[in-house]
Amino acid sequence: MNFKRFKFTSAQVYVGIIGLAVILIIYAFNNYAKNYLLKINKINNILLNIEKEEYRLNYYILKNSLFLYSSFDENVYSIKEIKNKINVLKDNLLKMNESFILKYLFEYKKAFNKKVYYVYEFQKVNAPIKNSTIFLDTLLSTLPELNVPVNYRKKVVYAVSSVYLAKFTNDMSLIKNININYFKKIKFNNKKANLFNQSLILHINVILNNLSKYNIYLNKILNSDSIEKLHKLKQKFLIILNIQINSFTIIGYFGIFILFALFVALIILIGMVEKDKDLLYELAYIDNVTNIYNRNKYLEDQNKFNAILLLNIDGFKNINDLYGRERGDKILMEVADFLKKLDKNVYRIVADNFAILSKDKNLVETYVKTIMNTFEYVNYSVDEKLDFQISLSAAISEKKPLLKTAEIALHYIKQNKRLKFIEYNDNLDNSEKIKRNIKKSTILSNAINNNRIIPYFQPIVDVKTDKIIKYEVLARIDNNGKIESIFPYLEIAKENRMYREITKIIISKAFEMLYNKNIYFSVNLSIEDILDAEIIWFLRKKFREFKGIEKYLTFEILESEAVKDYKQVEKFIKLMKMKNISFAIDDFGSGYSNFAHIINLDIDFIKIDGSLIKNIDKDSVSKTVVELVGLFAKRENIKTIAEFVHNKEVFEIVKNLGIDCVQGFYLYEPLSKPTEI
Repeated sequence: MNFKRFKFTSAQVYVGIIGLAVILIIYAFNNYAKNYLLKINKINNILLNIEKEEYRLNYYILKNSLFLYSSFDENVYSIKEIKNKINVLKDNLLKMNESFILKYLFEYKKAFNKKVYYVYEFQKVNAPIKNSTIFLDTLLSTLPELNVPVNYRKKVVYAVSSVYLAKFTNDMSLIKNININYFKKIKFNNKKANLFNQSLILHINVILNNLSKYNIYLNKILNSDSIEKLHKLKQKFLIILNIQINSFTIIGYFGIFILFALFVALIILIGMVEKDKDLLYELAYIDNVTNIYNRNKYLEDQNKFNAILLLNIDGFKNINDLYGRERGDKILMEVADFLKKLDKNVYRIVADNFAILSKDKNLVETYVKTIMNTFEYVNYSVDEKLDFQISLSAAISEKKPLLKTAEIALHYIKQNKRLKFIEYNDNLDNSEKIKRNIKKSTILSNAINNNRIIPYFQPIVDVKTDKIIKYEVLARIDNNGKIESIFPYLEIAKENRMYREITKIIISKAFEMLYNKNIYFSVNLSIEDILDAEIIWFLRKKFREFKGIEKYLTFEILESEAVKDYKQVEKFIKLMKMKNISFAIDDFGSGYSNFAHIINLDIDFIKIDGSLIKNIDKDSVSKTVVELVGLFAKRENIKTIAEFVHNKEVFEIVKNLGIDCVQGFYLYEPLSKPTEI
């Protein structure tokens, strides 16, 4: 364009300078107001999320109190979420210099911390109550097998039913008539009956000693004033927000006055350039192929709208390559003409991507239905020799920046070819996670390809003899000379289908190192491994290659994973038991198993999870749970192993509770090879 043909008068220059100054002021104010409102919106969302999480926490507490197999992990997650959001809220209020509100935030935080204290106190008594309730159920099922008097049976049934009713109705009067001394005085000649009676006394005592605390803590949690403090915080925040909005309104009126003062001068300026307006507008805002708005116009208009519909012609590059750009341009015009009939705010963003902007999200959703139906059943004629069907992919977003979020959603559709339409949500934007996963995947892939997945050996010690009886084989990664645990890489290994290779490498290397060494060892198997036909085939191959190693081998099944098909697991265990292979349940107490499943699976060892062991010298609840597990294991003739024994005090307690074996840093750290080699 030749700008020399434009001649500006001094009046135009003055009006232009003043107008530019006003625009800059408006732009600066708009940015300030927008950023402020975004911050306000962010704070308001945090407050709403905290409130939702508070109600969710109450729900989880009730769920945890009602259902025997409900996990406490949900409570911990909710507490962590609320604490994180409180810290984020505090940071945002400090950035906005809203120190007045902080006083109310601290009041809420104090009330919530008090509630958290009661949550953890509640769990300390809830855990042994639930475990004892479960155990009483299992115990009661064995009552018909015992040779005991009828009166004793009636007393047992009455005591257990009273405990159950008291647990689920919170009526303490139901357990007042339980005569625990009756059971304490009873002695049988039958050893099995005496063991039954001891277990009954222990578990009823656990419930009787904890139930009143259980009710007190539950009421304190559900009647906490933390939500009331949160509502007060929200109310004070809205007061400050209204004050700020009023100041924005005053500034807005002042801006209108300035704009009105320039109105006449601007009309004169517009009149001077009217003759060139159409040409400039077309060059700046109209796409030369489709005759609809271009990307420049979109960038100018985007902030005026609340929702975007982003469309892409499926396989358009192939159409261009196969039939030529001229026919491709005709298809672009066909699509553009159709979209113009739906809405005037239609844009060609780039190549074969089109956008429709709207202030009403529901409206663009109706456009999607119309577009999908039309382009699914109608054939388009590019010329007399070429007639074929066009299909479009569509993405909707109402989150700013509209184009960026819509492009993320559209990219997701291209990766999942079964989809034709999707609405953007924050879960689709996983750019940071992708970066972390790429880094982990690269490290893991290099380790597998360069033989840097290596076994380490954690000694397991017999409590009575203080001698090593076997080793747990652990997977490690040699990351450029730094030996790392495999645990942080397991998720990406499963997603990239490398998990199977890790299992095979560890088993192969462990078998090679320990073959003909007469050393007992255990290898971890996940439920995924057990259900993997290729792993089963691989194990059979290794057993043929290393004949006789089976009698030294124990498979540790990871109990922290949910077992959906116990029949398949039972089948696998029976198959391996034919080869004299032992089995252990790993991390017992951290996941989904119960005592009945342990019995059905024919397990030789129970490995008690480290979360129960590490604080057993300070936590009476953990001690009680471990004692119960030990009693159960002895009754079923199952050996017990305590993990995470990290100091002498823990070791002595575990030993006194009758646990058979231990492992942990107090005794040995994982070794690069067994001490016997």
